[in-house]
Amino acid sequence: MNDVHPDDHQQVQEVVKHCFDNSGQFFSITIRKPVSEENYITTDWDFIAIADEQLAPHGIMCIGYEITHLLNSIDGKRKKINDMINAQSHIIRRPLANILGLVGLIDRTALTPQNLQIIDFLKTSALDLDKALIQMAQNSE
Repeated sequence: MNDVHPDDHQQVQEVVKHCFDNSGQFFSITIRKPVSEENYITTDWDFIAIADEQLAPHGIMCIGYEITHLLNSIDGKRKKINDMINAQSHIIRRPLANILGLVGLIDRTALTPQNLQIIDFLKTSALDLDKALIQMAQNSE
C-alpha cells in the first residue's frame, strides 16, 4: 500500500473486508495518494468483489478518480461565502443599529396611535433582522 497515505491504510483494509464479506455490493472510499514525499492528491474509489463460478469472491475491482481540484474549489467557494456573509453582516449591522437607536429616541407622547404602531413594527422588524444577521454570522463559522 505504498500508493496510499499511511493514515488511510486501515480504511482501505476495512473496505476490502466489506467487499469480501458482501460480494456484489459496491463500497466507496476517499483516500489520499502520494505524488511526492510531501504532497498528496485526494481520490474517490468504488470497490466491488469479483466472484468466481461458485460465487465465492476471489478478487476486487476498483475504479478511482482524482477529486483534489474539486475539494479545493469547494473549500475556496466556502471561504468566499463566509467572507461575504461576514462583510454583509458588518455592512448591514451599522445602519440597523442606527435605526434601532433612532426608534428609541422618538418621543412617543407626540405620536398618533397609528404612528406608534408603525414605530413598534419598525422596531420589531429591525430586531428580527438583527437576529437573522447574528444567526447567519454564527452559521458561517
